[in-house]
Amino acid sequence: SGMVLEVLEHFGHVRETLSGRMWDIKLVPSSEDIGYRSEVLPGHVDRPYQCSPPSVTLLHFIANNVVGGDSTLVDGFYLAEQLRTENPAAFELLSTAPVNYRYRDEAAELQHESTIIGIDGSGKITSIRMNTFSIQPFCIEPEKMVDFYKAYQLFGLMMEDVNHQLVFKLGAGHLLLMDNLRILHGRLEYTNTSTAERHVQGCFSERDSFWSKLTVLKRSLGRPARPTRTQPNIEHK
Repeated sequence: SGMVLEVLEHFGHVRETLSGRMWDIKLVPSSEDIGYRSEVLPGHVDRPYQCSPPSVTLLHFIANNVVGGDSTLVDGFYLAEQLRTENPAAFELLSTAPVNYRYRDEAAELQHESTIIGIDGSGKITSIRMNTFSIQPFCIEPEKMVDFYKAYQLFGLMMEDVNHQLVFKLGAGHLLLMDNLRILHGRLEYTNTSTAERHVQGCFSERDSFWSKLTVLKRSLGRPARPTRTQPNIEHK
């Protein structure tokens, strides 16, 4: 317990949120949050309802001996580029028409408007904000609404395509570190909860501290520093 914070301190600082510096994910069958239940958790990024979502997520598996519960990962940048190639009109809608994300509980209410696919001035993809749990009803020009729904559904189906997913089981002691603005993470359904346990501890950090640490290490070893670019390489072998 707490090891995820020790790992993070090797390269950066904790990004504290409403969940605190660290949070625990265990089975809570009555929870309104699907992440604490046992059914399939579709791919998503965390906290798109924040103006600046955390850009690095760490998940440490303390126990995971349930039946099922495999992790799923999808490269959102790769899918967005594929969408741009195969259906430019759908890409245009998802990268220009903003949607609203919202979180609300007894103690807090957070809301932010952003496009699902974020791009910079040169058209490079910089972020993905796909989260079907916090996205709100679309408020888009009537003449674009039907096409937007089709584009949204198409991108969602691409995410759920098993050919685009990495699926693997993480056990006790494994830690998953990922770019929260690029990678959509999820989980398969799990059972055997009466005799087994699934316990994950997580925390957030930022891209800046990660890349800074990596660059300083490379510099100390006489290796070239990371090239300046807004988007990591998305070529897939």
